[in-house]
Formats: sequence, C-alpha cells, structure tokens
Amino acid sequence: MFLDLDGISGRNLKPKAGMSLEYQTKRYASERAVTQSILSVIGESVDQFGPGCVGVQKILNARCPLVHFTHQPSAFQCDLTANNRVAMKSSELLYLYGRLDRRVYFLRRTVPILPTLDHLKELAGPLDKSVIEGNDCTFVSDLTKIQVQDNTETLEQLLQEFFEFYRTFAFNHMSINIRKGREQNKPEVSPLHIQNPFEPALNVSKNVNGMQLEHFVALCRESAWMLQQREFNVPHSSGSNRAGTGNNAPWGLAVLLLPSISQAAKVKGRKKRKREPASERIKSLLESLKNREEEKTGNGNNSMGKKS
Repeated sequence: MFLDLDGISGRNLKPKAGMSLEYQTKRYASERAVTQSILSVIGESVDQFGPGCVGVQKILNARCPLVHFTHQPSAFQCDLTANNRVAMKSSELLYLYGRLDRRVYFLRRTVPILPTLDHLKELAGPLDKSVIEGNDCTFVSDLTKIQVQDNTETLEQLLQEFFEFYRTFAFNHMSINIRKGREQNKPEVSPLHIQNPFEPALNVSKNVNGMQLEHFVALCRESAWMLQQREFNVPHSSGSNRAGTGNNAPWGLAVLLLPSISQAAKVKGRKKRKREPASERIKSLLESLKNREEEKTGNGNNSMGKKS
C-alpha cells in the first residue's frame, strides 16, 4: 500500500485513470531482487499459514520468479508472482478475445474469427495506450469498436480444422506470430517457437523439446483422422451403426476419448493395440511439459529455498 503524503499536505492531484497499487520497500540492487525477496516471504507465509495450501515451491530463479502451490480443497494449482504487468495485459487480451467469440480460435482462418493484435492496436484510443518496461502492450478495450467477423462454422468444424492445421504445420522452419495472425520464419533454433505478442524476443514455448512436439503432432494427426471418418460424425438411430456397435457407441467429438484409432475404427486386419485414451495421452503430454519446466528451474532454486 502507498501512503499519499501529497494528500495529507493538502496538494490536490488529478487522479490517474485505471487501477493503481503502489507500495514502498527498502533499496535493493535491482527490481528483480525485490521481487525475489517479497515472493520468498510470501511463500513462507503461504506454507506456514495458508489454509489448505500444500506443496509450496519457491521458484525464484525463473525468468519470472513465482511461488507455486496447490489449494487442496479446490484442487487448483496456483502460480503466484509479483509485478508481472505484461502477463496482466496478456490475460486482458485473452479476456477480450473470449468476449468476442466463444469458439475455439487457432492461428489462421479463411474466414477470420478474431482480429489480430495489430488490428486491435490500430483501433486503440489514447486511454488504451500501454507501454510496460519498453514493451508496447496497447490494444483497444472498447468492444463496440471491433467489427464482428462473419464466420459461421461450428465448434466441431473448427476443432477438426485445428487438428488438420497443426498436423501439417512446418514446425522445423516456421514459427507462429500471434500479433499478425500468420506464420513466419523461425528466428531461433528450437523445436517449437511461439512468439510472445507483448515481448517479441521471448519464445513462450522454449521448454518444449523435440519428442514432446512429435507427440503433439501425432495426437493432432490421430484426432484429425478419427474426426474424418463418416461413421463417427453422425449418430445412428438403428440398432447398430456402421462400425457394428450399438446405439450407445460414441460419435462426433466423443470419439476422441476412445482408447485408440484401431479400436475406434474397427479396421479389419489391423492388430488392436492396448493404449490409454487420447485424453490421458494429452494429459501425459501436459505433465511432461510441466515437469520439464520445473527441472529447469528447480536446481537453481534449491539453495535459495533453503536460505529463505
């Protein structure tokens, strides 16, 4: 919190627009050191006094220092950070996109669904201007200024085309530019490159390795194949469907939860493989990404965590 001494002395200052929260601290060598120190204290407090908060980890040497913990009653996994204003603008942008269209959004559409970030910047007014640590985070906040796109595809169609797009995407030499809504040449050597729209030099997918990317592409290929099969896209009212199963056989998006392609399609002559459901394999991929990130930051944080 900030004690406004100007107000006490009788000086009238014009209030700033928007939310403003400030507080004073002792002098540190850098702003990053201040953030690390504050989060270290908060992490200890959450660990000792936070009801239902377990598994507290102080990941202070990461690019963005944070405290990770699990809220046991709700089973939510929480990441607590400080002074990460760029992330707040990212959340605001996602909220704006969510208000514009509730359907799945992916990089490129013949008939667009959502405007690009560059277009939202063009629509911004003087009050929308936002520059944080040298990064231009400006975009329009007034929804009435944004023209709704004329796209009438169903959620099922969009999801299928999402899988189609990424199963053939040239990840080896192309990257994804969210600001412009198109692909571009990859600026660095890494399996996957996704540009942070507010920090262009930052690759937000740097922790993804080659094996994980191959796994993702394989899942997209498998999911696209299943959704293309005609017998899985339409429910059957008769006693059995084309695959030879009963009325309760899954169809449409529910097919993605089947154990494997060969089981779902009942392909003759193909040996059935015992595999976990696609949803479990996707969960396994996400866990792999999370564990890789924790391994990268864990070694450097052990010593700091003991000292805190």
